[in-house]
Amino acid sequence: MPVESTRVTSDQAKHAELLSRAFMAAANSGDFREFVGMLADDARLYTDGGGKVRSAIFPIIGSNRILAFLQGIAPGNIKPENQLLIDVNGQPGLRLNRDDELFAVLSFQFDSDSRPVRMFMVTNPDKLKHVPP
Repeated sequence: MPVESTRVTSDQAKHAELLSRAFMAAANSGDFREFVGMLADDARLYTDGGGKVRSAIFPIIGSNRILAFLQGIAPGNIKPENQLLIDVNGQPGLRLNRDDELFAVLSFQFDSDSRPVRMFMVTNPDKLKHVPP
């Protein structure tokens, strides 16, 4: 299913904030099932470590695989007290810290029905330099 324009509607912004808060709650509980249940079944997670940080080489496709990925990286890495809602390209996203230092930014992309179809997790330190504290 093609992703429509990158223009963010108010519904998409509200949905992104709900997703971000659901992600924070999932990190708090350690259970990402409810969060992943909000994604489209064929959602894709793209990670970008820039060859400097370990990340998935190929997109992670499908809610079940995204769940497995998040459950695998969350322990010890994604703690609720180290998350902050931020603006990512005009819509809500998450700044994820580890040991009080930025290690990832998470953002979402929606289809024309405001369904989350793409997630982007950037861990490349060169791309994170411009993210405010």
